[in-house]
Amino acid sequence: SPEPERVDDAHPLGDRDEFARHYHTAGRMVPPDQRLEGADLHGREVEKRLPEAEVRTVPGVTAMQDLASRSRTVLLEGTERLALLPFNAGEEALRGALAGYDTVVCYKGGGRLAEVLAVAGEAGRLEEAVYGSRLGMEGEEVRPAAEAAGETGSYLSTVIFTGRKS
Repeated sequence: SPEPERVDDAHPLGDRDEFARHYHTAGRMVPPDQRLEGADLHGREVEKRLPEAEVRTVPGVTAMQDLASRSRTVLLEGTERLALLPFNAGEEALRGALAGYDTVVCYKGGGRLAEVLAVAGEAGRLEEAVYGSRLGMEGEEVRPAAEAAGETGSYLSTVIFTGRKS
């Protein structure tokens, strides 16, 4: 069979269709928390366009779980509540989550990292926060979020804000 070509998210789905027809097998890496993030919608679109294609979901570990494990962060205890939101949810949504939840996790979109960390600092939630980027990949970072204040992170960034002191 021909040598596979790299097909990534820069290509429209139509190119992936052609790739699958030509090579008979295609794969797409999606975030492990695809049921939360809606990444499985791509699989549904492939099924519509290529009814003969077999689309399978392989469960994984979410970035939130991975970062919590690597940083030894306890996400919740007892009746505590957790809010999960994307970086682009906006300042008001983040302020509300930081005020109303014990643990807040922000993911996807490190381009807004500085804004997110500034809001958390204003809310007094930055000191115990942890930042992770590119978890399990080359260039992985895990460090206190305060060290990343003012920076831009990669798209594959996650921040966990807990309400307790370690």
